[in-house]
Amino acid sequence: VLARQLAGLVVAFEAQDTATPSPDEPRRVRSATTRKFLSQAVGLSGALESTLVELDPLSPATLSDEDALAVTRRLSRPGQGAGPPGQADEAPTLKLPSATSKLLRTKLEERLGEDLSAFKIPSWLDTSDPRRGERVQAYEILARVGAGAMGIVYLAREEGRPERPVALKVLPPDADDEAKGRFKREILANSFFSHPGALDIYDAGESALGEHFLAMEFFDGRDLGRLLAEQSRLDPSLALRIGLQTLEPLIAAHEAALVHRDVKPENILLSPDRSSARLMDFGLALIGDLGNFQSKVFETRKFGITGTPHYLSPEQAADDDLTPSSDLYSLGVVLYQMLAGRLPLSAKSPKGFVMAHMTKPPLPLLEANSDLAALPSSLPSLIDGLLEKEPADRPSGCELATGLRELLSAISS
Repeated sequence: VLARQLAGLVVAFEAQDTATPSPDEPRRVRSATTRKFLSQAVGLSGALESTLVELDPLSPATLSDEDALAVTRRLSRPGQGAGPPGQADEAPTLKLPSATSKLLRTKLEERLGEDLSAFKIPSWLDTSDPRRGERVQAYEILARVGAGAMGIVYLAREEGRPERPVALKVLPPDADDEAKGRFKREILANSFFSHPGALDIYDAGESALGEHFLAMEFFDGRDLGRLLAEQSRLDPSLALRIGLQTLEPLIAAHEAALVHRDVKPENILLSPDRSSARLMDFGLALIGDLGNFQSKVFETRKFGITGTPHYLSPEQAADDDLTPSSDLYSLGVVLYQMLAGRLPLSAKSPKGFVMAHMTKPPLPLLEANSDLAALPSSLPSLIDGLLEKEPADRPSGCELATGLRELLSAISS
């Protein structure tokens, strides 16, 4: 059974590669999504390895593409794919055991014509960082990704897992309680749900030097905030696709009783070709009903409002109880910004934005960008609806997803 499942995986993975090599070239997987799945497949357990030895005559060629996709669906979690809108189950994300299988790697490399364990450091990363080559427990630092108020993020390689690079977020030993609280909250939030549109956390701990660290999935891309700084308005189809790909993991989080509380462009990563978006940083997430446990152990802000003032929902700005609708308002602000090239509200200070979200009406989307009048009228209605002051007046996550998919279909046709 295990060998047959592997056969299905390989056939399905190869079917995703739409590039056609010349007859004298080995077949290579060019899809970033396919490469990710293959690197996960390389980590199958020793039990599968021994099964393959016994059942080696079974070849991936013995399965039809239809059978192969059926196998991958049975191995995956329903409805959480990485394919195009409306086809989420065509490219499911697999949760496989992590033990390395040398035999499996060899078989895949022979069939696909490339070294799956080789990882090339993206050219945009800083490889001159003085910590390059240092180890934080089992992780060797390869390059610096970036830095923020909550620590420094490095690209790292885990010992024994060269095919899986990780993003290593490191806090200094003297980090304050707020930063440590965000680390704890992010770890706990990740344990409540998983979705291919959100970054997974693999490991966490404290180094010999007293540094707290998180080892998480590395995504080769930059945040949406950088793109908007260079190109204030985005093509509507790109903006809607980014919005939908951000919404899908949000809905999964909401179903697990999580509220992100910090949806903003800087927490949305984009692949270099802008075809894929990932939601990150659940360090401020509101996690179900943890009562006093949450306030004592995971408190992230002793005084003031939690979140980013430019993207706060009115209820978040007022420090009221939050529901998933709060995240949808914040996503609405992001969508508005991508489409209009500006925020829906204006203010001169963070405190001014907090007050504006609670008291001022946003500028209607068509007034901010009249070019959008050429698109379906449901577009401004949907975005403006997300910015309603009352949570009950906003569309639900499912309604928003349906609206975005319909708009994408209408625009593309």
